[in-house]
Amino acid sequence: MTMAKKKISTSDSSGKQKPEKEIELNFSMLKNFRINYPFILLMMFVFFGFFMRFYHLQYPVIGYHNWKVTHYITEARNFARGGFFKYGFFVPMQDTMETTQEQSDGAHGDTFPTISIIVGFLFKIFGESLTIARLVGILFSVFSIIPFYLLIKELFGREDFALVSAFLASINPLYVFFSHNVQLDNPALFFMLTGGYIFILWLKNKKHFLLPISSFFVMLGTLTKYTFAVIGIPIFFSLLFWAKSNIKKKEILFDKKLIIPLFLSILIFIALPAWYFYAEHIKNTVYGQGLSEEQLSTLTYFNVIDFKVLFDPSFWQTMKSYVDDNFTLIGILFSFIGLILFLLLFFTKNFNKVSYWFVFGYIVALLFFVPIMGFKLSGHSYHQFPIAPIIIFLISYFIVVLSSNLSNFIGNNSVRPIIKLILIIFLLFIFPFPGKGLYSKSMESKDRMFNTQFPGLDVAGDYIKQHSSPNERFFHSSGQSFGVLWHADRKGYKPPRDVEYLKKAEEEYNVTYIFAYQWGIQRYFQDASLMEYIRNNYRLVQIGFVPVDQQVQPIFFLFRKGGTFNETQFNMMIQGKPVYAMNYNYIQSDQIIPLKFSVTPYEIRYINLE
Repeated sequence: MTMAKKKISTSDSSGKQKPEKEIELNFSMLKNFRINYPFILLMMFVFFGFFMRFYHLQYPVIGYHNWKVTHYITEARNFARGGFFKYGFFVPMQDTMETTQEQSDGAHGDTFPTISIIVGFLFKIFGESLTIARLVGILFSVFSIIPFYLLIKELFGREDFALVSAFLASINPLYVFFSHNVQLDNPALFFMLTGGYIFILWLKNKKHFLLPISSFFVMLGTLTKYTFAVIGIPIFFSLLFWAKSNIKKKEILFDKKLIIPLFLSILIFIALPAWYFYAEHIKNTVYGQGLSEEQLSTLTYFNVIDFKVLFDPSFWQTMKSYVDDNFTLIGILFSFIGLILFLLLFFTKNFNKVSYWFVFGYIVALLFFVPIMGFKLSGHSYHQFPIAPIIIFLISYFIVVLSSNLSNFIGNNSVRPIIKLILIIFLLFIFPFPGKGLYSKSMESKDRMFNTQFPGLDVAGDYIKQHSSPNERFFHSSGQSFGVLWHADRKGYKPPRDVEYLKKAEEEYNVTYIFAYQWGIQRYFQDASLMEYIRNNYRLVQIGFVPVDQQVQPIFFLFRKGGTFNETQFNMMIQGKPVYAMNYNYIQSDQIIPLKFSVTPYEIRYINLE
């Protein structure tokens, strides 16, 4: 049977040729296409934030606050190796042991180890990689910009407030640097902001299914790190205003459709006390045996409100240094003026807006956060994470309000938006003059934190790993020397307080190394009895140093149990030994041109005596 080919006609009834439909281009959809400039700008800010956070992704664990990184990254490694339920439900196991009296595997009670679980799961799939671990924190940090933008936009209905806030969050030195560190703060921030945004959506739109979703994110942020419960205060203030407004309008406060969502929300929050008491149980059984009350108290997040800290000059001197790192001093000045402008408008024109009550509640939270968290705020700069959004918003508020009002005096309606944009750019990049403005100082602060490094931790750690078995442990120098634990892949302790403590660690916990780093060198040599014991029972196996004026400045000493050590024979010990170099680098960002930076290499040298 022969198949006849069917000819497809391309002619109309008049015999004229017409175009084939298959190759026609339809441009009709372009008529209604509009460029979403705010979305494009937001994505640009997210990309820029990711670019700055991507730096030092594979760098060794030797940076600023490496002790905190080591705590959580070793928890993740132990989860990947030992399982997630070895001592119970997600009980973390650390290598950063506080004392020799702890549980042998480092199991301990803490807040919910969100980032350790996520990173541990990824380690199990892809292998133990610093790149993977840091990417988790970076992605949480970058994605936090989006709910922050959406929250501000939903509160005020203004793109200018939201976009300037998003840009400031993308370049904020606190968020840029600590996204690189594997810490609980990054996921907690994302959960807190997402929960706050969804709550405002519920409050405004009354889509009740949003309430338990909001509760879940707020709960998860608080469970990850208790200080992020601070979002509850602005939520409470906005809820009070909403209730007051409804009563005034004689509207129904509660309807039957809210019963199930409210019940689910309450049920979700039961996870908070449940985990807290579970963690306390772990502390008292697995972890806390033998620890003093003072040692256990350092593990809690909140102290009793102590307003005396507000009158302590040393506290404010420390805060000045930290806020300069986190927000820059010019940023704090902007936020202070923004606070005054906000309160002025709050108590005059905008007293009856939920947006202003939410922000006012956050300001109240800030005022109580300082005396409650005074002890921890004076210890580490990253404790400002939960209150950073309100400070960033107040900076944005000052910039937008000032530029909006100035543009009203300068131009007419047609050119006013352009003038306003120019003024915003001026306040962000140029004021008071190029290279000294908010953006420039933010880059300077970010670089300063990235360039705070403690080289050699990886060198000594690698040596210990290669020359010891997994059951061996060691003393390090505490402070910023914890990073050596990650590279050694061994559990370690803070310096021994006396000879008896050192002997017990050797006998009961198989301590075989002592790592004396910078400040640790001085500490050991100043303790006559401890140093005498080390001289008679340990030998020097590695030294790290930098050349200074034809001499050497020691960075670290690594001692191994067995043998003796005599510092007077130091030159004889290193004679003829090969000298190795380890290279590191510093960053210097261009303070005017975005995406431009230079890297300056530097090195330390080290000698392996065995």
